[in-house]
Amino acid sequence: MKGISVVVCCYNSAWILPQTTQYLKSQNIQEIDYEIIFVDNNSTDNTQEIIHNSFKETSISYSIVRECEQGLALARSRGIKNAKYDYVIFCDDDNWLESNYVQRAYDLMETNEQIGILGGCAVPEFEGSVNEELNLSGLAINPQSESSGDITSKKGHVYGAGAVFRKEGFYKLDQIGYATLLKDRSGKELSSGNDTELCYAFRLLGYRIYYDDSLKFRHFISESRMTKQYLKRLRAGFKESYVILECYANLLNYRYKNWWKAWLKDILVKSVLAFKRFSFSGIIAWWQTVSSLIYNLPTYKSTYQFLYRTFHDNKQASIRSR
Repeated sequence: MKGISVVVCCYNSAWILPQTTQYLKSQNIQEIDYEIIFVDNNSTDNTQEIIHNSFKETSISYSIVRECEQGLALARSRGIKNAKYDYVIFCDDDNWLESNYVQRAYDLMETNEQIGILGGCAVPEFEGSVNEELNLSGLAINPQSESSGDITSKKGHVYGAGAVFRKEGFYKLDQIGYATLLKDRSGKELSSGNDTELCYAFRLLGYRIYYDDSLKFRHFISESRMTKQYLKRLRAGFKESYVILECYANLLNYRYKNWWKAWLKDILVKSVLAFKRFSFSGIIAWWQTVSSLIYNLPTYKSTYQFLYRTFHDNKQASIRSR
């Protein structure tokens, strides 16, 4: 159905929702159908009350659904299943969309049916002062490309915050029996990578990944997320998802039927690049990467085989073996 659904996943979000809903209510929509779906991911505060109070005097279509199993990926999946329209925006509870975001997202998706996922540009809104010694690169707070357009063969993925999805892609993934392997954040647990995983899955279906700098939103970063301890846990979450995401990347790049061919070529390519750009820090990084691939060999094997079986020779998928 023509239109756009905004999915807002919430976990004890009462403290931030008044600001977030204000931005959602201020969207300039021109003759398109628009709905907001709030997914309550097992909150224990008054999140639902805040939502109802925010929209009780508006004509905006909104609903609240509940996902009792903890996890951002599960909450987003629940939102997608309840979305009525062709396009779905993932708006985190701390994302403040500019007034033209929803309309602009719809217009861009309508221009090219090959766009499976469209990323926006986050502008950080920091709570308090920022310690410049901290490496905040793991947070979704930066432009995702030097220019707008197709980034499929460049970066190849976008962060989930503010991302726009063609809902048809999720239907196709369901049809081939696909299920994501990464659950993303769950309560205070900082597992990650599901947004990248979805980008890779859409690419395996033949869709393109786009970025547009005109899709801007403010990403509120609380002081609790600007600590060495938090960032260390966040990076640990990235490391946990590395091997699984590497399977997707290798399947996209090499298309081998045999998992061990892709695994060996991945190590070979990384080794050549590391020694070609020889540096002490580069060799340390290379060894950490290769040792992770070796240590997690059983996970790599089972994941690659699952992905190959799911996507290969399927009418909905775009890969062919070599």
